[in-house]
Formats: sequence, structure tokens, C-alpha cells
Amino acid sequence: MPKLQLIFATVVTACFIATSISCLSANESGAEKQPNIVILYSDDAGYADFGFQAGVRNDMKALTPNIDRIAKSGAVFTNAYMSGCVCSPSRAGMMTGRYQSRFGHDNNIPPGFMKGGLPKSETLMPKRLKKLGYRTGLIGKWHLGYPDGFQPNDRGFDWFYGCLQGSRSYFPMKKTTPHRVFLENRKPTPEGGYTTDRIGDGACRFIKENRDEPFFLFVSFTAPHGPLQPKQKDLDALEAIQDVKRRKYAGLVKALDDNVGKIMACLKEHDLTNNTLVIFTNDNGGQTKTGANNFPLRGSKGNLYEGGVRVPMAAQWPKVIKPGTQIDSPVISLDFLPTFDGDKAEITFRQAFSHTSGLPANSACVADLTTTMAACAAETGEGVQEL
Repeated sequence: MPKLQLIFATVVTACFIATSISCLSANESGAEKQPNIVILYSDDAGYADFGFQAGVRNDMKALTPNIDRIAKSGAVFTNAYMSGCVCSPSRAGMMTGRYQSRFGHDNNIPPGFMKGGLPKSETLMPKRLKKLGYRTGLIGKWHLGYPDGFQPNDRGFDWFYGCLQGSRSYFPMKKTTPHRVFLENRKPTPEGGYTTDRIGDGACRFIKENRDEPFFLFVSFTAPHGPLQPKQKDLDALEAIQDVKRRKYAGLVKALDDNVGKIMACLKEHDLTNNTLVIFTNDNGGQTKTGANNFPLRGSKGNLYEGGVRVPMAAQWPKVIKPGTQIDSPVISLDFLPTFDGDKAEITFRQAFSHTSGLPANSACVADLTTTMAACAAETGEGVQEL
């Protein structure tokens, strides 16, 4: 099986990561085992609405213990960005590793748009990872194309369980539409259950069914994107939040955190935690119109101020990422694909994440957290690839 490899094409580099992360040892036979990759992606959440954030608001401080545990167990990225300020462009950038303006995907795909989607000229993350031996799954929101040829199964996902459109009711719909109904691959499924719970359950099903082989799982929650439809029990538990809109929004965040906890428990149940890289982040800046708080940032979803593109981000990989790590250098979701994808890589994943990467012990790449890719490239002889 080919090695998972890494190169960063932006400010954060393999050289920088090597200072923060210890070596993952090979198994007893000496063979390298591919790590599983899980991206947990919330939708429209506020920058100050998770307990692990330095500026978390008091009303949200205790509402996200499961997400906070990921941050505590690994690394927090204090300057993390998406390449877009709304849902579809940010997903297009992350899935391709390219600024979405390069291929004309600058705006959200309108409901019912049947003339295309993310251009077929682009190769997406799951298709690249399949070449590395990964099973690939998308659970939840797609929002990158509705017609045949543009749906998740057409773009590299082995299994899709979710909705094609950018949002839907959290409760069962009396009358479904083709792009809001939950699909299993291409087949509509019966309405039933709370949407966030269905996403969590779908993620656990994928983990269970693929536990014996390397997998890439993209869990694309719709929460806390509108509509503001929390479970009644969550709303009742949050009665201390006086503002009704904020309380409903907080209820969506609570259900999100509950299901993150469910997914992490599934990894533990199947003894996958230690060999799984888990990244939690959000798709764009928080939507203040539905109750999000982006303190201390200016702006919100839909604009290019910090509040529109700067997001919470944390990553966990036991025995690899040192608990309590804080990374202050800028990172962007465009880094994910070249980090995971061996086709573009020039430095092996284990080398880049190891203190014994082959660089001299006194290397500037190891010693200086602010070293850029250009400086490391000059030392290692590796080229900087434009994505």
C-alpha cells in the first residue's frame, strides 16, 4: 500500500509541524499502517462559540465538552482560515486544495440549479485518497452539485449518506424535495429522526463497516446552520440563555457536540483512536443573523473580514500530536489535501511529522516555528508546488 505523504504549499509547512509532533512508530512487523482521517465540519458556527476558543462566550463555555476534548488531546490552531466565506466555495477549496476562484466557484450553488456544479476538471480529495488505498465516505451536507455527474459518488466518495443541498429541516419533512431528502448514495431514504443525529449515526455506521481498512471520513454537519430548530430537551436545558435566537442556536451547537462525542466513542469502540487523525473545524465565519458570535473578530459569514473566513480548528492524533499543542502560525483548509495526498507530496508523511525526519538537528526548519516553505525548500532541495 502506498505511503501517505505530505507537503504544505502555504505558510504552515512540514518543517513547522515537525517541531510540534512526535514520531508515530511503525507496527511490530516494521510496516507502516495508513492512519484513518476524519474531518468533522460544522456549519456557520461562531468563532467564540466553542469552549476551547480563547474568547469563548460565557453562555457557550460548557456546551461543547466533546469538541473541546479533541482540542485538549491535540493541537489548537489559533489562526485558521477557510478559502471562502460561504458554504459551497469553502467546501470547493478544501476538497480540491485550490483557491476556488481558479475554477470559477466563487458563489453558493443556488437551490435547484441543474446546469452543473464544482467543475469536473477538478480532482477532489476522496478520489486522490482512493489511489492511496482509502475507503471514502461523506456523511451530511454536500452542496457541490445536484445533477448526475456532480454528486458525491461521482466525485470519489464510496459511500454518501446525506443531503445534496446546503440546508434542510432538522426534523422529518412532511414533503421532501430531491435535494433536501437524505440520500444513501443516490437512493432517497425515509424521513425520520433528527438531522444531526442521523449524521452522527451515519458516521458511526461508516466507521464500523470500514474499521479493518484505512478510511477517509468527511462528516459535514448542517448544524448550526439555520433553520433554528433545536430539540426541545436541549432548548429546555438552555433556559439560562435569555435571548431566544441565541438559545435556539446554542441548542443546535449542543446537538452537534453530542454527535461529535458519539463519533469519537465509535472510534474508541473499534480501537481506532490511536491511528486516526481527527480534525474539527467550521466551514466559514459564523452567521450572526442566526445567533453566532465571532468575538473578537470583525464581520461574519458572507464577507471577507476576519469574521467571515477565520474559523475554530483543532486536531487530534494520539501518540503523534502532543496534547496541549498551540499553533499560532496561519493555516488554511487548502492545506488539507496536499497534506493527505501522496500524488503531490515530496516529503513522506512520517518524515514530516517526526522529530527524526532526516533534517539536521540544528536545522532552521526544526528550530524556527515561523520558517516558511521557501526556506525549508532551500535546505531540503524540495520544490514548492503551487496548488
